Amino acid sequence: MRLTFSTDDYLNAVLTDDYGRDLYTVSTSGFTYAETTITKHGFGGTTNVIAIIRWNSQSTTIWFWGKEYSAGTLLTKQSPWSRQFTGPDGRLYAWHLKETKCVLKLTGTGSWFAKYHKRDSGTRLKSHAPYLEIGSYVEYMWDHIV
Repeated sequence: MRLTFSTDDYLNAVLTDDYGRDLYTVSTSGFTYAETTITKHGFGGTTNVIAIIRWNSQSTTIWFWGKEYSAGTLLTKQSPWSRQFTGPDGRLYAWHLKETKCVLKLTGTGSWFAKYHKRDSGTRLKSHAPYLEIGSYVEYMWDHIV
């Protein structure tokens, strides 16, 4: 499954599925003390705020499905280029942050579960908007991935 971002700014974008349906909205306000809200769109026009991230250089907090966490507790820093979290299945996953794309892998394996691809203007490959490629076998944890 591919979730396509409406803009290059992943902190302010609508994510749509292969059929053009809005699935998530990410909106960020403020600068020094910014707040990012992630809203999930359901069928029939329903919406649910699933996460709020309150960015602060001293203590960033994440509200996720009704619980508040310190960012360092929910997303553990493994290295300057890796953040680890526990999925809803109890297994550890890690985002590996790279310059051209980010990859989500099950910790201890080489298997990828999601990849973020930046916009390509068509100089090397076919032109495409930025998108998040998610394996069908992890659809149960989309909210954690987004």
